[in-house]
Amino acid sequence: MPTLASASCIDDLREIARRNLPRVVFDFVDGGAGDEFVLRENRASLRDVALVPHALRDVSKVDTSVDLFGKRYALPFGVAPTGMSGLVWPEAERLVAETAREMGLPFILSTVASCPMEEIGAICGDLGWFQLYASRNRATDLDLIARAKASGFGALVITIDLAFAGIRRRDIRNGLALPLRPNARMCMDVLRHPGWLLRYWSGGGIRLPNLEPYYGGGVSMMAQLDAQTDPAFDWGSLGEIRRLWDGPLVVKGVLGAQDAKRAKELGVDGIIVSNHGGRQLDCCAASVDALPEIVDAVGDALTVMMDGGIRSGEDVSRALAVGARAVFAGRPGLYGAAAGGKGGIGCAFKLLATELATTMALLGCRDLTELASVEVRRNRNLPVLARM
Repeated sequence: MPTLASASCIDDLREIARRNLPRVVFDFVDGGAGDEFVLRENRASLRDVALVPHALRDVSKVDTSVDLFGKRYALPFGVAPTGMSGLVWPEAERLVAETAREMGLPFILSTVASCPMEEIGAICGDLGWFQLYASRNRATDLDLIARAKASGFGALVITIDLAFAGIRRRDIRNGLALPLRPNARMCMDVLRHPGWLLRYWSGGGIRLPNLEPYYGGGVSMMAQLDAQTDPAFDWGSLGEIRRLWDGPLVVKGVLGAQDAKRAKELGVDGIIVSNHGGRQLDCCAASVDALPEIVDAVGDALTVMMDGGIRSGEDVSRALAVGARAVFAGRPGLYGAAAGGKGGIGCAFKLLATELATTMALLGCRDLTELASVEVRRNRNLPVLARM
């Protein structure tokens, strides 16, 4: 049974998180949409990628740093936006943001974070990015964008795969609602996790501080979340945001070449190839499977990044070799937070960093340019991926 002190991989932290969290909270973090096929396929498709190492190279020094939108980051992986992380640990976003800043990682703050964007902006500065869920009220969106700029965020990330919330069966079965309204089964489960319960209540429960200015006191959190999904948001709406935001603009949730080309035409600066961590559509492609087509479609015109299924430094290496400029992951940091607060978050990111540097050295790669040139094969005898 792993402990924080003995954790050797992200899956160890996941097991500790499973023990430390009530089922309703663990499943909210861990689960996906539908039958969770895409959730599993994100990981399976990454494991299916095999890399051919270069032998007899001097790898006594390995440089893992990457340039993104004119900023130098120490590592080519960052923190994906995760909503309502305060369910896992009080002020989890603040702890993750502090750790990301200390380690030189890009950090994306969710619209539905449990910490105010102004607080996180003061921590991360322009190394932090703000993720926007377009709402049904354009005035709300415009004010959130203005607040993000005033808070010093270096990039704006627009999530485009949330016209409606995905059908997440674990959450439905567990009766997840916000604020938490425990039924008898949930009460028994929560009482078996007194440490979590004490932290949750002493931390004041869960809030959505970035949305509170736009909704009256009588509006529930579930209604606020629903209002932040706009099924009418389209390419014209994205073009309006492009005209308003004068910094790097990233679109998150692209899975096909046609949408990637459309984003390029609108003047978007970057794309995150993403299926929302398997939490939205359960019949789409795994992120790493969609990546080559998108990189081929836009070339060097856009910065192409990826999220989905990243659980190790080997996974980071695979995604970068396939064509991503950088990758993002949300669950590893949350598993770490559940395992031990800020210490667990640091453990998660340090595991990924150590695994990445070791994998690059074993591949004979001294920097990310050399990693991008590694030969890529498929373990299941699928066609060799296009070289970018």
